[in-house]
Amino acid sequence: MRARARTVKWAVALLATLLLLPLAAILLQAVQADSIALNHLIKNQLFDYVFNSISLALLTGALALIMGVGTAWSVSMYRFPGRGVLQWLLMMPLAVPAYLSAIAYADLFDSAGVVQSQLRDITNQQELTWFPEIRSLGGAAFVMACALYPYVYILARLAFGSQCRQWFENAQLLGVPTSRWLMTIALPLARPACVVAVALVMMEVLADFGTVQAMGVATFTTGIYRAWLGLGDMPLAAALSCFLLLMVAGALVIERRQRRHQFGQLRDDKQGAAWALPETCARGWRRLALCCVPVTLGFGIPVLQMLHWALAQNISADVQHWQALGTSIIVASLTALLALALALIFAYAVMWWSAPWLRALVRLATMGYAIPGSVIAVGIFVPLLRLDQTIADIIESVQGQRPPLWITASIAAMIIACAIRFLAVAYGGVSSALARFNSHADDAARLLGQSRLGVVRTLHWPQLKSPLVVCGLMVFADTMKELPASMLLRPFDVNTLAIRSYELMSDGRLSDGAVPALMLVMISMVAVGVLAWHSVEKGQSS
Repeated sequence: MRARARTVKWAVALLATLLLLPLAAILLQAVQADSIALNHLIKNQLFDYVFNSISLALLTGALALIMGVGTAWSVSMYRFPGRGVLQWLLMMPLAVPAYLSAIAYADLFDSAGVVQSQLRDITNQQELTWFPEIRSLGGAAFVMACALYPYVYILARLAFGSQCRQWFENAQLLGVPTSRWLMTIALPLARPACVVAVALVMMEVLADFGTVQAMGVATFTTGIYRAWLGLGDMPLAAALSCFLLLMVAGALVIERRQRRHQFGQLRDDKQGAAWALPETCARGWRRLALCCVPVTLGFGIPVLQMLHWALAQNISADVQHWQALGTSIIVASLTALLALALALIFAYAVMWWSAPWLRALVRLATMGYAIPGSVIAVGIFVPLLRLDQTIADIIESVQGQRPPLWITASIAAMIIACAIRFLAVAYGGVSSALARFNSHADDAARLLGQSRLGVVRTLHWPQLKSPLVVCGLMVFADTMKELPASMLLRPFDVNTLAIRSYELMSDGRLSDGAVPALMLVMISMVAVGVLAWHSVEKGQSS
């Protein structure tokens, strides 16, 4: 038994090491970058990439913090009309990819858009020099904050809901205003959760490609895309990926340090709905209106604009749209299954064999969410291509005929890249579910003759079904919206809904691109709805 356990443990370690190969491949390719091209990059473009990426991440994080904390405080602290429905709606912007929102806002607020055209007619001015430019760094930050603030909202609401109610009651008896309580007690206690959420937002911003491309902002992801597909220079793309990884590492360090202190405040059993204070009628409606602003900006306006595009010319789904839908569902489903399988293997390995080296290796292997999709695509393409060519050489030597490439010329590369990218989502949910299990029940079952697999089948599996469904839907939704890795690794003439909608809209065919965009949003809404239900239930019972 010990020999078998040792073999399984080393097999898990080997699997985790394989998931780290993209990072090693990036470093090896970056060393091979042409010195002339690299020097040109450093002298002429690197400063713009660094400045734009850092500025965009910080500005988006600040705006998302304001919107997320404000809405989380309102729905956690006050009772007002529509509060129950609003808890769900505030998460709906996660169903709309930021790059689709960027295209919708650019069409509305650009110089030739509806808003500026109407303002010119009203003011009788030829040019509105005072109107802010939407295709700018500030415009990109605004659009991405409207799409990503739910990260801050979810964690901040859970943090506010877990705070001790007796402290607030004591503050009320002492005559402390609610605003002062928020600034001096509630926010400092929720700071770790808010910092974690902002770090997640910043990592999403650094990984984004479609939004910055639509807004005309030069960042590392646009540079990677241009170096690979525009110039055909893979080593230069790898060098850019290394620079981007250094920036992502900073956000990841902040996130890891603050996560250790997350939700560390005292609790009592008077939480959830008991926290909510009644509001007067007028103030309640005002609070509802303010909380509806982020939902309208992040979900309502983009979706209504896409509906307008689709209905304006009576566009319907054609064969290519349905093919893109089928490809998206297949890729997202297989990615979710692969990510869940890997998450279960790693989570049980850490639980059964708590070796520090194995825990550290699994942590490194599951940090793919912090790595942008474009970086993962650069890292896995060359290893998969060489594996593909090796398999083809072996088959050719045996059969005398060279077969087509099976991995890089199919959707397999997209599935592997997305599974590595979103493995952290599945692993976090599975490991959290396993941490809630009673270890004494496992020990009792083992003493009664049950094997480890028997314990998993009889005790763990019934309780793991719900977390697995939630994690699977989260990975499914993220994969459906993933754009950079899909665009870089897709086979010839293969499209997903994300790629097809983005390409059509980028070419100016807004009505044609609105149909696959709406199909993508509707599918994502199902997954986000389940996540919203899970989050609301968790917030009420935290």
